[in-house]
Amino acid sequence: MNEQAPKIRLVTNNTYGEFNFYTTREELQEYLDETLTITVDLFLEGNSLEGNRHYFNWIKARSNKKTDGNRSGGSDGSSTGGEDSSVD
Repeated sequence: MNEQAPKIRLVTNNTYGEFNFYTTREELQEYLDETLTITVDLFLEGNSLEGNRHYFNWIKARSNKKTDGNRSGGSDGSSTGGEDSSVD
């Protein structure tokens, strides 16, 4: 049996309304280390739609970098990871 890390459910929104997304403590800690230097527990205690949206955008940008790097054989890392106007 493939044992997976426990998932954390977070809520954010886009132009269509609110939606849930799932993450692991490890992935969330990596984001916090890069952006805020706080612990997962502190983030979860004070999380908001806006904070969750920034995290969701970071996940998307990171995923796109990995995908682009696999397609082109490398990435220049020029993505800013800021607000994204695309529909999710």
